[in-house]
Amino acid sequence: MARARGHRLLALSILTIAVGDAFLHGGRSGAAFRRSVAMSSQPPSGPPSGESIADRAKRLGLTPDGGQQQPATMRSAADPAADDNSSFEEAAAMAGFNELPPNSVVFDKTKFEAYDFEAEAQAAEEVIRVVGQLKAFGVDNSDKGKWPELKAACDKLAQATAASPAPVLRDDARLTGDWELIGTTSADMEKRKGMSGLGGAMFTAPVTIFFRFDNGRVVAKEVLSFFGNPVVCNEFRGIFGFSADGNMVQERYESADIGGQKNTPGFAGATATLEGVCITADGALRLGLTPGGGGSYFVFKKLGDGERDGWLGSKGLPLEGGTGF
Repeated sequence: MARARGHRLLALSILTIAVGDAFLHGGRSGAAFRRSVAMSSQPPSGPPSGESIADRAKRLGLTPDGGQQQPATMRSAADPAADDNSSFEEAAAMAGFNELPPNSVVFDKTKFEAYDFEAEAQAAEEVIRVVGQLKAFGVDNSDKGKWPELKAACDKLAQATAASPAPVLRDDARLTGDWELIGTTSADMEKRKGMSGLGGAMFTAPVTIFFRFDNGRVVAKEVLSFFGNPVVCNEFRGIFGFSADGNMVQERYESADIGGQKNTPGFAGATATLEGVCITADGALRLGLTPGGGGSYFVFKKLGDGERDGWLGSKGLPLEGGTGF
């Protein structure tokens, strides 16, 4: 969203609401997915059953005259990449702050008031339903049959969020932090059974892939099982940046620990580019699409503070670097 001087902007807080059953990594049951994609590290504290996102926004004070303090771990929306600092000053004044709270997300006020939050919620629920039927986030052989259904659900969510008041991905502080890949229609990912290509080895299977975005650095951790046990962790490290319009994010991986080799000599680097289709209003889901006609969808779930590390630690996997043998 271009921050033109003529637009009125709205400072909103970054809140992820935990609703319904906790999500269990490595299991992909439909019951584990409810609206807002509940975080396993936090007890449910969401809205009453049946409450719409629009009503939820009002209840939490996310109305055109509201603004709330943000978690300290999130990147500031007043990023140097912003093209009009006066808009942040205006948004802060509207929210009752002398300056914009750290790590705020700035929503367009006009779009916010006209946006159909309920349509987004229904579309997101359908994506969650389909993802819950996948065995291995879309890359297992059995998952391919669900790709058309997942694509249709993602298309619907993309359409529902086309008029979202959220800023472009470059200026959306909610990108910062940990994400888990929970669904994809990528034939390339399915062929390699993940990122490294080792997920298709004998007695080996993909479990999950985590991504951490922080201060221009990105770390991906691919977890594989061996004889059913998640004992292999490959780590990819690099940087990320955005297209000129802020709508696309590119991850460029420069080093990796793969197959038990630290700083794997044979790794020549890798690049991934995704269009930032949307981050849902509650910050729980992120939808990306590979550029070009007939692109592949990637669905990510936002993780709570410490959730990724807690899960890795519970499996005896390293928080930094890959597994060694």
